[in-house]
Formats: sequence, structure tokens, C-alpha cells
Amino acid sequence: MANFGRFVQTWLRQGHAESTTLACLHATSRSVSRSENLPVCSSLIFRPFATAPPQRSMPPSSPTQAPKIPGPRIPGLRPSSSSHQGPVLRRRELYGTVYIQSSSNNTILTLTDRQGNPKATVSCGSLGFKNARKSSTYAAEAAATQLAQKALSIGFARVKLKVKGIGFGKQAAVRALGKAGLRMSSIEDVTPFPHNGCRPPKKRVV
Repeated sequence: MANFGRFVQTWLRQGHAESTTLACLHATSRSVSRSENLPVCSSLIFRPFATAPPQRSMPPSSPTQAPKIPGPRIPGLRPSSSSHQGPVLRRRELYGTVYIQSSSNNTILTLTDRQGNPKATVSCGSLGFKNARKSSTYAAEAAATQLAQKALSIGFARVKLKVKGIGFGKQAAVRALGKAGLRMSSIEDVTPFPHNGCRPPKKRVV
């Protein structure tokens, strides 16, 4: 039994036993040592095997964002918030009024802002049409298309129309403005109409 007790002590010192076997051999070695009057080594006290400390899971680091650098200020543009780096400039849409004056000789279109300040003016005569061609529907469409292009280049995307006159070019001008890309919020006919006013001229007798 003494040899067995020494064998157990040697086995425990080498650390080959598992936790359950370690406890059993430890108890057996102490009982054998006491029965044989052998000294009990203090290193035979059961200690669990040292394990590595658990690694803490670190939260995923957020990607570093580059500082926003303000871009150049452009007149007529305002920055808008978005997910892109830096401010994104968006063109400000202006709201104006288009006056269409259609007579029996010419068609004149004028673009104004909300305060009534004129921004662009186009007429059939300014485009090179002469004499009777100035009052044609083709000339009115050409003038309206050029005015719409000027309005869009300035920043006017939505306008209201005020039509005046009895000429043939007013309907053609309204259609041309819509085809060119201008959004029309309203169309108003402001042609003056007399209520028993001046006496009209005498009709021509042929």
C-alpha cells in the first residue's frame, strides 16, 4: 500500500489525471498515507486545471467617416441633406408667370417672376418672321419653344399662364410650352370684354 500511495502522489504531481480521477486518487492517497504514517504533501490539494481567460467579444467598430467639406456656393442653388459625403447642391425651382399676347398681326410672350419683374421676352417678329407669317401658328409655336428654353435655363420649372387677345397663335403657344417641359399650374384668359362700352366700328359692306 505504501508503494501505491507513492505512485499516486507521483501521478498527481505529473498532472496526468482528469478532474474526476484526480479527486478519487487524491482521497485514496491521503487514506493510504495516513494508514502508513506517511507525510501528506500539500501540493496534493485538488486544483482544477488552469484554463485561458475567455476572450471578450468586442462590438464591431463603426467605419470612420471622413469630415464633410463644404463645397463652393453657387447662386441659385441650395444644399440638400443626403447620405453622400458633403453637401449635394440642388437647383432651386422658381415660380413665374407667362403672358401670351396674341393679336391679328403678332404673338408676344413674356416671362416674369412673382414680383412682376420681366425675365425674358420672345415674339414672332424677333425670330425673323415677316408680314403675314408673324400671325401664323407655326411662328407662335417657335416663339413659345424658345421662351420655354430660356425659362428652364434660368430655373423656372412651373409657371402660370395668362392669355390675352383674339389671335390664332395663343392656343399653339400654350401647346408648345407644355411640350417644351414647362409645368403649367393654371391657365387664365384675361382678354378684356366690353359690357356695353364703346360702340364698335361699322361692319364693312362688300
